[in-house]
Amino acid sequence: MSATVTGVVHDAGTVLEARDSSSNRGPSRTPASPTAHAGERIRTVVVDDHTHIARLVASRIATLILERHATGERAVLGLATGSTPIGVYRELIRMHKEEGLSFAEVVTFNLDEYYPMPKESIHSYHRFMWENLFSQVDIDPKNVHIPPGDVSRDVVTFNLDEYYPMAPGSIHSYHRFMWENLFDHVDVDRALVQVELNRPRSARSEDEEG
Repeated sequence: MSATVTGVVHDAGTVLEARDSSSNRGPSRTPASPTAHAGERIRTVVVDDHTHIARLVASRIATLILERHATGERAVLGLATGSTPIGVYRELIRMHKEEGLSFAEVVTFNLDEYYPMPKESIHSYHRFMWENLFSQVDIDPKNVHIPPGDVSRDVVTFNLDEYYPMAPGSIHSYHRFMWENLFDHVDVDRALVQVELNRPRSARSEDEEG
């Protein structure tokens, strides 16, 4: 793998302050939160067009890959589908083919997939990612993680993280939120819903020792 990638924009992390700090600027005039810090600014990068932002984001990804490679680590990327990242993927493909950017040690995750959805469907996120990025770079297929949309309902489980301590009926409970907003409205088998408590390490140790 090349030690450098010529297309990387080394000042890609430049952050610009908003041009107008007025609280009335733009279509939204929501009052500032009383807990917000005085003079708080949203970190903003201003570019000319979609092509520019695609190059900038691809450059950041390339820099991350190179930095991880230099330390013997793998870069782990969370990737999206849809029209927005297409320009980024095209630039990454160009950098791979023309500048030697390697994805051989890169690990990727996609958050979601339609269900039920066969991988070869034109609507599948699995197909989208392979057509628009993975098939055109040197990524190892075993390092690509996309939720399968073609598994049987009999083997689907739902794993919920939960605060600890937290009563299941509390209004702040993820358990209650998911049942009220999803599971109560579909034919999910209650046995398939698993709740994992985010317990402090000390609490976990005590339970394991007991």
